[in-house]
Amino acid sequence: LADRLALTHSLPNGLALVSASPSAGTVTTDNGSLLWNVGALTNSASATLSVTVTADRAGEFRSNTALSGGAGETSFSLPIVVRVAEGARPAIEVTTDGSVVQLSWPEAAKGFVLESAAAVEGAPWTRVTETPTVTGGQFRISVTVSSDARFFRLRRVP
Repeated sequence: LADRLALTHSLPNGLALVSASPSAGTVTTDNGSLLWNVGALTNSASATLSVTVTADRAGEFRSNTALSGGAGETSFSLPIVVRVAEGARPAIEVTTDGSVVQLSWPEAAKGFVLESAAAVEGAPWTRVTETPTVTGGQFRISVTVSSDARFFRLRRVP
């Protein structure tokens, strides 16, 4: 039996946490750090932590994860490398409130601009002129709904 197992991980600069889902135990977050309290595992048991992040650029992100607990209060560090392919974009979250649509995306995605078009293909994409606000680690823009269709995307800028 391994008990009091805990995993601590600080996300490297450029990555923003979207979600963390453990198969056992609990996860808490604080300023880009994850603490996974796994609890106790019997011999040959396993637990999984699925973490979803967004990246502000393509490239390699390196950090270390510390694991502690178990028999004799063992502690060791594991290197973590996340590779993000060119062209990867952060997700846009869309919420509505009557005739207002709010678009939000991670503040860590600083190398992107919001664009809109009347159609996904064949129409010109133009930069959204509203200036986003930052709330809770998210860029946010509110747009009033009209009868015309409007599509949005994030485009990486040099």
